[in-house]
Amino acid sequence: MTGSNSASPSIQLPASLRCDDSMGLGESTQPSPDTALGVHSLAWKGSPGYYRFPVSSSSGYPFQFRGAVYGGWKAPVTLSAGVVERSIELVAPSDALLIVAPFRMWGTSKDLAEGNITMPSAYTLHGCADYAATFASLLLVRGPSCIVLRVSDPKTGASEEFRVPMYGRSC
Repeated sequence: MTGSNSASPSIQLPASLRCDDSMGLGESTQPSPDTALGVHSLAWKGSPGYYRFPVSSSSGYPFQFRGAVYGGWKAPVTLSAGVVERSIELVAPSDALLIVAPFRMWGTSKDLAEGNITMPSAYTLHGCADYAATFASLLLVRGPSCIVLRVSDPKTGASEEFRVPMYGRSC
């Protein structure tokens, strides 16, 4: 953990986030072509190919988690208006991380910024009835990677996987 010798993280990220945990943004742009079951993110196209390791502020978003350096990619996740509930989880690689946190924590939580957190293995996101719900998230990798994410509809059991290229790796 960064900035602490503590044996346990300071905060547990919630496994379930509601509409009021989102950034509260309506759909100001058309959904990305990279859409899975009504969930999309313009950031799912991946980090720019020129982002390389070792990570610096000019080649990505450096992030330390439990003593390891990760390269981050801010990837807000949007549920289209009317999408009631979706689950999202990171499938691969095994050393990558997915952080989805209530918007009120971004920029205000020292523990989140320093990686003093515990994350669930999957997140359940609850949408907003009349507008899109955008949730703040961050993809973290230890090197060039092809991240595999799975979006599922808990009600129907349907799921879709998609790939996000990071730090010059192609998928």
